[in-house]
Amino acid sequence: MKHEKKAEETASKGDLAYKVQLEKLRKKWGDVIYSSIGPAPSICHASDPDVKIASLHKDVLPVLLENQEAQFKRGDQLHANPDDVYDVICKVIMRMTMPKLISIQPMIQPAGAIFFLKYTSCKGESTASEYDYGVKSDVTINLTIERQACAAQTEFLQALWLFGSESARDLSVVLGGDALHTLKEAMISAIAGALDRTLMKNLYYGVRDQRVFELTEHPTGEFSIAAKALWKRGLRPPDWIVGGLDMTVEFIGNSDFEVKPEIFYVGQARGMHVWCDVMMPGKAAVMGGGHCGPLDSGFIWSPYVLLMPTPREVTVTNSPTKIDISVLDDRRRIMTRHAMTLCNPDRYLVLKRK
Repeated sequence: MKHEKKAEETASKGDLAYKVQLEKLRKKWGDVIYSSIGPAPSICHASDPDVKIASLHKDVLPVLLENQEAQFKRGDQLHANPDDVYDVICKVIMRMTMPKLISIQPMIQPAGAIFFLKYTSCKGESTASEYDYGVKSDVTINLTIERQACAAQTEFLQALWLFGSESARDLSVVLGGDALHTLKEAMISAIAGALDRTLMKNLYYGVRDQRVFELTEHPTGEFSIAAKALWKRGLRPPDWIVGGLDMTVEFIGNSDFEVKPEIFYVGQARGMHVWCDVMMPGKAAVMGGGHCGPLDSGFIWSPYVLLMPTPREVTVTNSPTKIDISVLDDRRRIMTRHAMTLCNPDRYLVLKRK
């Protein structure tokens, strides 16, 4: 009992220290975030859809900007003005699709832990129909907070390049400020798309290895059956689906939408929000839902340093007299350092058409 009480006191002190540190970061970076993406939305109710955006403002961006500043102090300047990089980070996070589908718990250190809610039935099993209105049921849902260790890994994004200071000045003289703004916006969209695709790829393959629902040649009612099966297993109602192009067309019943290279929102159908990912296998989809907060998710993204440069690319020429090392340019590819954790696969289902 003494050891348990001591552990609880230690955890409580650690939680308080984190809250104090987070509040300091909010004050430090509040003006930067405001100038980049505007004020956080006001939340009137816990079910307000803007609660996720407010969480990005208050809980995610201050930590990421602090980590990025520490990265700059270690000498990795990304060959860009730090203020521009902070602006890019804020806009990338707000432009991403995956924060609407999963949870984000940023890391203050390269190794730590993630926390998530776990739902279990006291009977050991239940059906979605037991939660229909007007149906009496003695099923009780137990709710626990689980903890899982995680460590940040370095990963390449797409072949994205940052303009160095000299390139930026030359481009500004030749093309003017509008061209620089256009290139910056294109880079933000590309980074956001690359991060979205990385996260969706890991979610898709992680769930596919464990939770697959095979659709037959006769799809009548199959999507409803899959949704009820997911509700039964995860004890949370599914409210979104991300599909390949063919599956998206089949799910919404038409192809009257503009296809985009990134993961894009299509609309609502069958009581769910529908996104399309053209890089996903065409006859496949991921179904999930119940994401109401930072802890309420089965897949958690833990970014540590959002933007990191690779070492300079060089060419080495050997000659009889000397070794000539010439730097190609001051551009660098973009890496990110983060952790991705599929902590509860029961919250998702991969649909596959035979």
